[in-house]
Amino acid sequence: MASNDPEFETKAAENVRYVEIRWGPSLHQRNGMSLAEGIAAVCRGAREAAARTGSTVRLICTAIRSHEPRAVAELAETAIRFRDEGLTGWDLAGAEAPYPDPDRTRSCHDGALSTAAVLLFSSFVAPMKT
Repeated sequence: MASNDPEFETKAAENVRYVEIRWGPSLHQRNGMSLAEGIAAVCRGAREAAARTGSTVRLICTAIRSHEPRAVAELAETAIRFRDEGLTGWDLAGAEAPYPDPDRTRSCHDGALSTAAVLLFSSFVAPMKT
């Protein structure tokens, strides 16, 4: 949903006051945006829609399990910078059997995930600014 998407107004008219948007920022790169630009645009749009409709909008950043571990790490390291701008969750999407969650007690994906990326998996459970 874009901030000017009529879906926000439709939901507000239906008395929906809480919206969670789960999206994959890495997919924005297909159109030439950097990860940071894509995340910033969605955060900005969510803030605008929330202000316009009186709804609470929360954003959940989704990484794709089958993407290269280095790309997942880059997304995690970029996403955490937007934690105070409306990004309130982190998700791993895709088939779990061939792409299990990183184990925080060992080198993730043979060292491809940085410490910052591994810490991100826990950082979103801390209290968020409202």
